[in-house]
This record gives sequence, structure tokens and C-alpha cells, in this order.
Amino acid sequence: MVLKRSLYSIQVTLVKKSLIKKLSPRERETLPLLANGLRYKEIADGLSISIETIRTHVRNIYLKLGVGSRTDALNKIYPRKF
Repeated sequence: MVLKRSLYSIQVTLVKKSLIKKLSPRERETLPLLANGLRYKEIADGLSISIETIRTHVRNIYLKLGVGSRTDALNKIYPRKF
């Protein structure tokens, strides 16, 4: 059981790194803010950029991760252990 958890952890880490490498630095900066449940306006204000720029970053994140929603993106980057 411990070995399975270790292998799972290594696989998740490798997948996460390869997915995150696809994102631009600003998209990487946006992702944890999405994970914390912030709204686009709150993210835009925090990063001193427009809401439209945030929408563009989020759309690009979805495209690069091959997902269609915030939940799907976060589950792909931060998978849960079962």
C-alpha cells in the first residue's frame, strides 16, 4: 500500500510538472488564485490587470490543459488521492 501511494505521488508530480510547463508565467500565477475560489475581478485587481486579460489567461489555461471548466482544470493540476 505504501509503495502504491509513493508511485501515485510520483506520477501525479510528473504529470503536474508537464502540464504546468505548458502554461505561461502569468497563467501559472493565475491558476492558484482560481484554486482559491477568487472571482475574475478579484484576480484582476490582485494582479493589476483587466478582467478581459484574466478571461484570456483562463481560456488559454483551459485550452492548454484540454479542459472546459475551472473544476476540470483544478482537478487536472491538483488531483485528489483516492
